[in-house]
Amino acid sequence: MNAVTVKIKKFLRQIVRASDFPAECLNSTPVIEIKGSEEATVTGVVRVVDYTLNEIVIDTCESVMIICGEKLTLYSLNRDKIMISGKIASVVFGGEAQR
Repeated sequence: MNAVTVKIKKFLRQIVRASDFPAECLNSTPVIEIKGSEEATVTGVVRVVDYTLNEIVIDTCESVMIICGEKLTLYSLNRDKIMISGKIASVVFGGEAQR
C-alpha cells in the first residue's frame, strides 16, 4: 500500500467515526441483515444471477452470495439493495463477483 492510499483510508475512517454512516457505505462491503429466519435485506448488490423458490444467487460488490431456503421471494429490488422473504435456511459466501 502506498502512502496516498494509507492517508485516504485513514481519512475515510475519521469520516465514519464522525458521522452516522456505517463503514460499509464507504468501502462497498456487502451487508446482509437477517430478521429471524423469514426475512433478509442485502445491500451492495450488483445483480441477481439466479432466482428460484429454493435459491437466490446474488453478485455483490465483493463476491457471490447464495441464499438457500424454501418459498423464497424477492419482494423488493432497488438500485443496490434487495429484500427477500421466505424460510431462509442458509447463506453461503464465496467465489468472485462476475463483472
